[in-house]
Amino acid sequence: MSVAIPSVSKLRSVGSFACAGLLVLFLGTVPAQAQQKPAKAVPIEDKPYTIRILLDVEPLARIDPARRATIIDQWLDLVDSYVGAPWAPEFVANQGEFPAIALGDLKADDLKPFAANADKVWGIRFYQQGPTLIVEGRELDVQTNELGEIHRREIPYPVDAARQLFRLTLAMFTPSADIGESKSGGVWFLVQGGAIPANSPLGAVVSVGTIFRALRIFPKPKGTPPEIIKVPYSYFRVERIEGARARCEIIQGVGDPLTNRYARENKLVALGIKPSSIPTKLRFILKGDRRPAVGFRLIARSIPTGLKPTDVGMTDRDGRVVLKPGFADGLVSLRLMAGNEEPMLDLPVMPGETTDERLIVFEPRPQTLALEARLDALRDAIIDVVADRSRLELRMKARLDGEDWPGLDEAIKEFRKLTPRAVFETKLTRIREDGERQENELKTRILTRNARAQLDETKGLIDRYLDDDAIRSYEDAAQRAKAELTKPKAPARGAKKAG
Repeated sequence: MSVAIPSVSKLRSVGSFACAGLLVLFLGTVPAQAQQKPAKAVPIEDKPYTIRILLDVEPLARIDPARRATIIDQWLDLVDSYVGAPWAPEFVANQGEFPAIALGDLKADDLKPFAANADKVWGIRFYQQGPTLIVEGRELDVQTNELGEIHRREIPYPVDAARQLFRLTLAMFTPSADIGESKSGGVWFLVQGGAIPANSPLGAVVSVGTIFRALRIFPKPKGTPPEIIKVPYSYFRVERIEGARARCEIIQGVGDPLTNRYARENKLVALGIKPSSIPTKLRFILKGDRRPAVGFRLIARSIPTGLKPTDVGMTDRDGRVVLKPGFADGLVSLRLMAGNEEPMLDLPVMPGETTDERLIVFEPRPQTLALEARLDALRDAIIDVVADRSRLELRMKARLDGEDWPGLDEAIKEFRKLTPRAVFETKLTRIREDGERQENELKTRILTRNARAQLDETKGLIDRYLDDDAIRSYEDAAQRAKAELTKPKAPARGAKKAG
């Protein structure tokens, strides 16, 4: 089938691809002498992103070829207005098998035939879902062979198709960077295209808050694809930008995500990552016997700290929890909680990062949980006594104000029958000592930071609410009243002596 060539006006200055194509079209074959001259390597910071775009339109979407061309032309206008030189997009005419593959079934190998001399390959599809037009897309990063997750936009009005397509491509696009030196809790990235100014802040390659993840590339013999390994559970958040360099905070889920302790030659690279509109599937199992972690709460906290931590789910009988799309709009720290207080682990997660279920193994610390259960019981007993003391103190005050001395005595006796402060102090000391003894015997951490905080909190509860100064004052008042009642009365003045 014949393919219509876009007019020169439609190619404009969106990227270098247009200029190169027109030169070949109008000037013909480049002289052999010029062909032999090696091209000078473009520094990564000055290199725009060559993006191959496969744009498929399902028949039910009711977008004919003319309308498709209009959407592309309007999209190019938006790219030119907001992004500009950092992107060099190229629409592919012959899309091969792509139109027959559902985006959810798409594999990196399906897009590799279009990846020659490109940095990104985008697979985008328009389709109709009931009365609503939908556009979805996925990005293949050629260097890392990383296929991104599905991004999706609804198009409520047909005239809005180009704008929603532009929003989709902004969400799909992920910047690339070379990883530099790690120092003082952070690391410098040299960003591809970072020295190319965008036409607006919306189209900037990176900005403060952009999230990256690291991948390690192990080269293989020529002609063999390299081995690529993701650095697990570690992310990098841009804190500031200096030209083409980005200073990133290391948000780590492993001990040293950028370690150089590898015998094989390798290269660390970074790839941007954004949340996508798919569920986040997690499964937690206990280290050792590999049993499912049943009934653990999961709390999400935004990174950097912003919104109040919120409960987002609880593990089921298989240790699984599925977090719905949109439970967070950026990187979060997920904290797995046992009981009411003790965190089992903190894990940074990007919502919708992968369709696969992520298996997470953790140490359950049963001795710590048992210690905290004893602390919970002790605190409950203390709170009960504090409530009884408050009730009796109110009664003693009323009896004192009414000079009801027998009633005051009765209230004091009832007060003294309550568990005294010294008993609670002894029990608290024993719990702490048992934890320290178990740590020495088992050579494992029992008194976690959270457990120690609970011990200190319980001690503060005893010190604050089990003070005996009030009861002593009532006892003193009762004794003074008794002394006054039993004291002999002096004879009245002027009374005659007997005999």
